Amino acid sequence: MKFQDVKKCQEYIEKQSEKARLIVFVSGRLGEAIIPSIHELRQVISIYVYCMDKNRHEQWARNFAKVKAIVVELDELISRIETDHRMQEIVEEPLSINIFTTSVNADTSAMGKSIMD
Repeated sequence: MKFQDVKKCQEYIEKQSEKARLIVFVSGRLGEAIIPSIHELRQVISIYVYCMDKNRHEQWARNFAKVKAIVVELDELISRIETDHRMQEIVEEPLSINIFTTSVNADTSAMGKSIMD
């Protein structure tokens, strides 16, 4: 989706299921206006700012953890998205845990229990 209007963009994000995961790309000007109101939404997992004045936008964006990058070059934006996507896949990879109970000597355990009784 593409939006020019901050309010319409925010409404669209808010209407998405809480299970939805959105990556938001914004211009510096639009980002400065919308990020404060969408940053806390569960649906938004990452925000990328594509702008012409990186230094200016880095100043306000540092207050928002979901802003993953502020870039001037399209190639840099693409590279950063690919890197972040790979990292997200690793984080979301299921962790397999096996718990085994082993008894070295079942007879001793049973005997110990009988003595304790």
